[in-house]
Amino acid sequence: MSHVIEIPLQGDAESVYQKAKSRAEANGISLDGNAQSGSFAGLGSQGSYVLESKTIKVTITKKPAMFPQAMIDAMVKKMFG
Repeated sequence: MSHVIEIPLQGDAESVYQKAKSRAEANGISLDGNAQSGSFAGLGSQGSYVLESKTIKVTITKKPAMFPQAMIDAMVKKMFG
């Protein structure tokens, strides 16, 4: 079951993407794509993202059962925030 998070874009898309990629890699998560769209996987989670106007729409398609959804949401928001 997928779960969608919408995160307001804070700054220009390319800068947000570069920061997200660095944060992801530092935490063992692969982030593939560009500033407009892509996917991520790591730590038992998988998903995709797309930039829609001034919002990053993140769809989480897989998460570890042992972690509550709120914890995964917080990690994703921190990565793209």
